[in-house]
Amino acid sequence: MDKNVLGNKIKQLRKVKGLSQEKLGEKSDLTQQHISRIENGITMPSISTLSKISKVFNIPIDDLADIDIRDREDKYTLAIIKKLDFLGIEDKCKVEGYIDRILDENGIEKHIIK
Repeated sequence: MDKNVLGNKIKQLRKVKGLSQEKLGEKSDLTQQHISRIENGITMPSISTLSKISKVFNIPIDDLADIDIRDREDKYTLAIIKKLDFLGIEDKCKVEGYIDRILDENGIEKHIIK
């Protein structure tokens, strides 16, 4: 999807909901600046960011992005993100620890990711 089209769609949905960029940012745990960059087509949001925004609008992520997630890796990433939402902070920390161990086993440096 084109980042300008996506940005405009998010902007329209935000206005329909009567939210400012700041309020959308608060509700989605993002900064107002990040929302602005997305809406203005400066940046393409990650799947995680799209997931947060779609929850505020109460629509599926693929409806928001107008995509059909076919790439297997993207499907797994989205499935993991959705499941993480049901966990508390302690369990999320455990999951992060598991992921860190897998990264270590595969020789992937964690500081590159953060």
